[in-house]
Amino acid sequence: MTVAQQNFTVTPQSTIMAGKGRAASILKTDLVASNGIVHIIDKALLPKSEPL
Repeated sequence: MTVAQQNFTVTPQSTIMAGKGRAASILKTDLVASNGIVHIIDKALLPKSEPL
């Protein structure tokens, strides 16, 4: 999966892995929201910041 031109990997253990060891666990999946389907994770995974 690619977000903000960075790769994220979803493992069979329900973990989202981002670069440099950043990870979040998937707590709930496929919840219906007014704007689509959402998944709940336990952390915010922010993209790497770009130098100014």
